[in-house]
Amino acid sequence: MLQNSLITTTPWALALIAGCMILTRCYTEIRHAANMRMQSNSQKSSQVVTTIPYSIPWLGHTISFFTKPQPWLRQLGQQVNHGIFAVVLGGRKCHIIMSPGLAKEVLADDKGAIGAMDQTVLWGKIHRVVYQLNREPFLSQAGDIVHGNIEKSTLSLVSACYYNLKWQERAHVLVGHGGNEFEASFFPLIRHFVADMVLPSLYGTAFMKNYPDIAADLFEFDANFHFFLMGLPAWVPISGLKESAAARARVKSALEDFHNALVARSRGEAPDARWGSLNDVSSVMNDRVHFWEEAVGEHSSKEGYVSSHAFLLWVTLINANVIVFWLFFHIYEDSSLLTVICEEVSPFVHAQESQSNIKLDSAEIKSQTLFLRSAFLETMGLYTQSNSFKNVQADFTVTESDDPSNFATKGEQDNRSEHTSSSEET
Repeated sequence: MLQNSLITTTPWALALIAGCMILTRCYTEIRHAANMRMQSNSQKSSQVVTTIPYSIPWLGHTISFFTKPQPWLRQLGQQVNHGIFAVVLGGRKCHIIMSPGLAKEVLADDKGAIGAMDQTVLWGKIHRVVYQLNREPFLSQAGDIVHGNIEKSTLSLVSACYYNLKWQERAHVLVGHGGNEFEASFFPLIRHFVADMVLPSLYGTAFMKNYPDIAADLFEFDANFHFFLMGLPAWVPISGLKESAAARARVKSALEDFHNALVARSRGEAPDARWGSLNDVSSVMNDRVHFWEEAVGEHSSKEGYVSSHAFLLWVTLINANVIVFWLFFHIYEDSSLLTVICEEVSPFVHAQESQSNIKLDSAEIKSQTLFLRSAFLETMGLYTQSNSFKNVQADFTVTESDDPSNFATKGEQDNRSEHTSSSEET
């Protein structure tokens, strides 16, 4: 009897779902067409951003956005010629901004934690510090630190002599037959290894010693970032969401602690003993903390500077680590390319059995390894992506050149999306 009930109920349930999807699609298509017609005929100085039609109630465009975001956004950007459109993610309306001019205006019009600051200071001294990341002397200083870390740690990436390191544990390294074979999850192995190589060049060794799990926490938070984007609270019973929220809190707490230690040092006070001298902290972080304090002093918004530091940490790890993984993946996937790259790199890499490190001639590697450089640039072109997210705290209008203004409503979100196929140094 239960089986007959299921057989009877299932077609009705499927019909109801299909009907809801069809009605939703028809309604959103009609509304989209009406908005587009209104925009073309309207003489008003401002217009409401049009929403792309969708079929699934509440979820909206969630599946497309989180399964194939870059191709999907590129396709929509080609269809919509206003440089801005809206999509629905989990019941929340999000604006996608493809136009650089509109994106700049949105990012400069902050009404959140740092909105009360003097914007000329925020987008002046504080923001310009980030430019140091691709300029001297930071490039040489950071390069030397990363170079030294790679020389000291590369053998531990490929040798059985060094085991139970943090990033090896996260890669779930298993010892095979006779202790001469190892199995590891390649993606976490590479991204945690790269994090350990790169982060000390920005934050110093004391930060890594005090917060050895900072990269793992950031990755755990990022794994469920789309749920936070949808505005879901941590108590929603979704696998991993509670853990991601806890990881986000730990990241913010670590960066607040780090900021306070640098502030105490800049004032001539002694930070906690566990921070040591902090002499190896980069000029980028020292200057950012200094200008935050100089600009707002005791009125500094904790949420503002913590978010600012967290964004820099996120940018440092999320894209760079993925690019290195995919570079290795494609090199190892192509045996002929692997052979060529090994041959061109080997003259500049020297390992000695009596020592626990290797020696790299980084200048020659940079100038003489054409295949490695080409593979890296191709990987950058394939996997580099840039998205910035902002929550709309108040109604506002943005405009570009002589186009009509676009009106965004409080409670919605903005996503600035950029797509690049090459990188040029200016």
